[in-house]
Amino acid sequence: SVLKWDKALRFLAVGAPGVGKSTIGNIVLRGKFNAPFKTSKGCDACTLEPQSLSENGVTFTDVPGFPAVDPSLEGTIYSMVTNEAEGPVDAILFIFKNDPHDLPSLRRAAPLMKELQKARGKKILVINEHTNYGEDFEEDSVRNELQGKSAEIKNVMGLTFDLEIFIPRKAMMHREMESLSSL
Repeated sequence: SVLKWDKALRFLAVGAPGVGKSTIGNIVLRGKFNAPFKTSKGCDACTLEPQSLSENGVTFTDVPGFPAVDPSLEGTIYSMVTNEAEGPVDAILFIFKNDPHDLPSLRRAAPLMKELQKARGKKILVINEHTNYGEDFEEDSVRNELQGKSAEIKNVMGLTFDLEIFIPRKAMMHREMESLSSL
């Protein structure tokens, strides 16, 4: 089902390639995983330039992942993302996946993320757990793990957030993203 919005909102989604920016945009705009943004499932990075789509008074801007798959593109992507953040935006979604091996990636992305902290709008941390758990899924255990990841991100990158959203499994993404409707 489509998320309900009390007012017009503009979202900007930032994060590394493959963390779920496009998928979250699809949930925000249409309540579905696979439309209207093309997701990076099966490719390294599908979003090559900023894409803004609007539905029901909500605008969602999906930008290329940073740090870039191709390091030679990082300057270009940095400029694209900071230009988008200078426009009207109600919230920037800083999207990360729960990956214990992404410390070098966090450090490479830190300068851009710190720059985005200066932009207008709420700063929202979203940690997206990509693991598909079976029947033995323990939500509290996974949420604790995601809270630990949040602390690591804030520590390594020196960031602060107005709201934190933890998505402990893909099937719960819609429910967790509903907290955005209170903006």
